[in-house]
Amino acid sequence: METWLIVFVGLTAAAVVLQAVVLVAIYLQLRRTDVGIKEFRERYTERVDSLVSRADDVLKTVQTNCQVIFTDLAAITQSAREQTQKFDRLVDEFTDRVRFEIIRLDELIARALRALEEAGSSLSRSLTGPVREAAAVIQGVKTALEYLAQRRRAAKPGERSSTEEQMFI
Repeated sequence: METWLIVFVGLTAAAVVLQAVVLVAIYLQLRRTDVGIKEFRERYTERVDSLVSRADDVLKTVQTNCQVIFTDLAAITQSAREQTQKFDRLVDEFTDRVRFEIIRLDELIARALRALEEAGSSLSRSLTGPVREAAAVIQGVKTALEYLAQRRRAAKPGERSSTEEQMFI
């Protein structure tokens, strides 16, 4: 039994030595992996820091430009609003002036038409009165001439004029 005991102790010692070698190998491998991870983390940190720095610069530039753009847009909007208000006032003023001028023109035309109508009426009265009188005088002269002409004919013996007969009747 002693032999078995020596064999088991030898096997156990060999297993412990083998386990120690495996643990040392695992430790060395973990140490190499840790160094690799540290190097990777340093490179990654450098690159990420560089990218973050660039992104921060870009964001600052964009933010500054956006502020300038928004400031300009606000100024343009304000200017457009003011110009629109001025245009509205001008259009209102123009409309009022045109309306006033149309009213004045309407009154002027109405007065001119009234004056023209009155002038036409006066002209008609002043022309038709003397024309009627002249027509009456001409009719009277015509009747007198016809009467005289018939009288001469009646002066001829044996003829009596119908006008004379009408006068006596």
